[in-house]
Amino acid sequence: MPNARERQSRASQSATRRQSGTFHALAADPGLAVATPWAALRTDPSRGPAAYRASIPSATGGVHQVRMYARMPGTASVDESTLSDAAVSAWGETAARLGRALRGFFDPGASRAVFWDPQHALALRPLVSAVADHRMRALIERTLDRYEAVVVPGWSTLRHQVIHGDLGADNVLVDDNRDSCCHCGPRRDRGGGPFRFDIPSTIRWSLRLDRSRSTPNSSAAEGIVCVHESGPTPEGDGYPMNEDTVLQEELEAGTSLTQAIQDAPHDLRPVDGVVPGWSLHDTLWHVAYWVNHAADVIEAVQPGEPFPEEPVEAEYYDAKNAEAFPQGRTMEWNHVVAHLEHGRERARQALAACDEANSDAAADRLMEEVEHYREHDAQIRAFLAPQETA
Repeated sequence: MPNARERQSRASQSATRRQSGTFHALAADPGLAVATPWAALRTDPSRGPAAYRASIPSATGGVHQVRMYARMPGTASVDESTLSDAAVSAWGETAARLGRALRGFFDPGASRAVFWDPQHALALRPLVSAVADHRMRALIERTLDRYEAVVVPGWSTLRHQVIHGDLGADNVLVDDNRDSCCHCGPRRDRGGGPFRFDIPSTIRWSLRLDRSRSTPNSSAAEGIVCVHESGPTPEGDGYPMNEDTVLQEELEAGTSLTQAIQDAPHDLRPVDGVVPGWSLHDTLWHVAYWVNHAADVIEAVQPGEPFPEEPVEAEYYDAKNAEAFPQGRTMEWNHVVAHLEHGRERARQALAACDEANSDAAADRLMEEVEHYREHDAQIRAFLAPQETA
C-alpha cells in the first residue's frame, strides 16, 4: 500500500495530468465546453503546471496543493429519465468532440493500471475468492473467462489514446431545461484506452432512460449516432493523420513496445511461441527491420516527386521476412534493441523532414508501423504473461 507521501504525489500528478489534458483539448477544439483551470494569483501562466496551483500551509504543519477551475453553468447528476432526446444527442456529440480533442495527448501517468479500467479486468481474478456468495462468484468467474476469450484478443485491433472513460451523469452538466448537454468535467484518473470505450459510458444513461419510454432504445441510438456524426471520430475513416498526430502515436506505441520487452527474462528471449516459429528475439528483430524499411522509403522521397507505392502482395512480405530473419538471428539482443530505436528515430526524422506535398502519405506510412508495433506488442505481452504468473 502506498504511504501518505506517495498518495499525495499520485494525487498531484493526477491533477496535473487532468490540467494538461484540458489545455490540450481546448487547443484542439477551442469551443469545447470543459472547465478551465485558473492560474494562481501573481503567477506567470507560462511557467506551466506550477502556475496553476497554490501551496497552502495546513494547521498540522503540512502543505496543501490547491487548484481551482472555472465554475460552469448547468446541473450535474441529473435523473436520466428527465432528459430529452436532444440532450442525449448533445451528450453523444460532446463525447465525440472530447475524444477527438484528446487525440495526440499523452502523459506517462496515463498508463497506470486501475481496477475499474476495463482493459485491466483480468487483474481482478486474485480477488474473486473474496466474494462470499458462490452464485455471484461463479458469475464473475464466467464473465472474466469470456472477457479473456472474446475481448482480450481484440485489444490490439483498437486504436488507443487518452480518453475520459466515464462520461456518465455525474461528470456531465445539462442545462436547466434538460434539453442540452452543457459541459463535461475532466476526469481525475483519465487514462489510456480504446476510444470506443467512451461510447458505452456515454450511452449507458440513455439506455437506462429508454426503459421509461414508449420507443425502446430511440435515445440510445441518438447517442450512438451523434458520437459517430460529430465530425470524423479518432477511429473514423478520413480523420486527418497529420504529422504531429502520427509522431505522438509513434511515441506512445513505441514506448509501450519497449516496456513490453525491456524486462523479458534472458532465458525466454530465444524461445519460440510469440507466434508460431518466432521467438521474442525474432519478433523484436522483425519490428526493427520493418520500421527501418519504412525509414528507407520515407527518406528516399524527393521534393516534388510522388510518394512511392509499395507492393501489397503477401508473397512480397513473406520473402522479405525470410530474407531478414537469418541476419537478425546473428545479432545480440542489445543490438536488435538498438536497431529498433535507430529505425524509430530515422523514421520520425524522415517524416519531420518530408516536403508538404508528401507529408500526409509519409504520415500514413509511419502509421502503418505504429499499428505493427501494437500488433506485436500485444503478442509479446500475451507470451510473457503466463511466465510472470508462474
